[in-house]
Amino acid sequence: MSASPLTGKSILVTGVTGMVAGPVAAKLAAQGNTVYGAARFKDPAQRETHEAAGVQTIRVDLETRDFGEVPDGLDYVLNFAVARTNDFATDMAANGEGSAALMERCQDVVAGNPRRDAHGNRPRRALVSLTPAASFMASISLAY
Repeated sequence: MSASPLTGKSILVTGVTGMVAGPVAAKLAAQGNTVYGAARFKDPAQRETHEAAGVQTIRVDLETRDFGEVPDGLDYVLNFAVARTNDFATDMAANGEGSAALMERCQDVVAGNPRRDAHGNRPRRALVSLTPAASFMASISLAY
C-alpha cells in the first residue's frame, strides 16, 4: 500500500540547507505544496538552489529563537534542523529548547485536520522532529 502524495498544503521545513531537508523540501514543492525552507542562511547564496526548486526560503535560528519570518497558517512543520557546535550548552539551546520554542510558535499547526472537530475540540497538531540525537533514531513529537 502506498500513500498518496501530499499536495496543496503549507509546510515549514527547517534545516533546509542540510542533506536530508533540502531534497525533502524540493520534493514537497514539486508536488504542489507551498513550502517554506528555513535555515540560518549565513551565506545568502544558499537560498538560490532552494528557491529555484520552488521552495520559499525564510530565516530561522533555533538557538536564538528567531522565528520572525515563520508564516501563520501552516499545515505541517518538519523539523530537520540540528546544531553541531561541539558546545553542549549551545547545542542543547538550539536542538532541545529551540525545537520546543518552535513547537510553541507553531502551536496552531494542524496536520490536515479541521481546526475543530464535530464536538468543538481541537484536533492534535503535528510537528515532526527529525533531528538526530545521540543516535540515528528519529523522534516524532505531537503537540496537543
